[in-house]
Amino acid sequence: MPGTSTMTAISGGRSFLVAGGSGMTGKALRLDLRKRYPGCRITLLSGGSLPLEPEPGEAVIRMSDAEASRGTVEADAVFALAGEPVNSRRITRGSLAANAHGRVGLMMKAAALLRAPAPFFAASAIVSDGSRLLREFRDSLEAEARKALSAEGISPVFVRFPLILGSRGMLPVLRKFARLRLMPFFLPEEKLPVTAAEDAASFLSSLPGTDSLNGARMPHQMRTLREIVREAAGNRILLPLPAPLALLRLLDPGTAELFGKYREEPGTVSRP
Repeated sequence: MPGTSTMTAISGGRSFLVAGGSGMTGKALRLDLRKRYPGCRITLLSGGSLPLEPEPGEAVIRMSDAEASRGTVEADAVFALAGEPVNSRRITRGSLAANAHGRVGLMMKAAALLRAPAPFFAASAIVSDGSRLLREFRDSLEAEARKALSAEGISPVFVRFPLILGSRGMLPVLRKFARLRLMPFFLPEEKLPVTAAEDAASFLSSLPGTDSLNGARMPHQMRTLREIVREAAGNRILLPLPAPLALLRLLDPGTAELFGKYREEPGTVSRP
């Protein structure tokens, strides 16, 4: 039975539940937790969308087996990182609402696994003041999650990340442009709050030991994506990316919102 094997795997010592452990930040978080808490046990709630290879001391519960494992997991903290990226398809108010509802559903599956309520850290979003759709997405996500989780006796802590760059996602794309000595037109000139996946993971893993989460800040840099491309190209002269691709990006209202100006303070931990 999935629940029985999982409880055997995480008995004793520090234990954590991670939803979204196969993603860029999730993988870095698992590594950082093992370094910060030697001998800890990690239970991974996996939907199977990305390959997941458990390390020693890790147990896996598949989404399809989650119902059979309700109330069986003991955890000192939960990290809810699972969810579809908001920029994985065309951005509309409807698609964002569906995305938020799906993320809350994944949070609830993680909460249902717990034998007792535990500190619950959920990934939210950082958006620009001018990005109305994405601001609505963030606020509705947090409100819906807070309401649903409170029914389970859980008061979630929402972590609003800066733009996370790592070995997957936007960074390798930008490096490919740099190798071709191209500068994409759609990259903004203004500085954005940027952090590495490893730094985001380190920030997350430090939260369970934080006495007061109010005012916690994640270290970050304010950089432009154009600066990152230039560095990857060795500061050589770059040519503008041919217009058709850039125009396709700029003509997509949702994508344009993603590249709006960031004015709010990044790396914040938002509490009820």
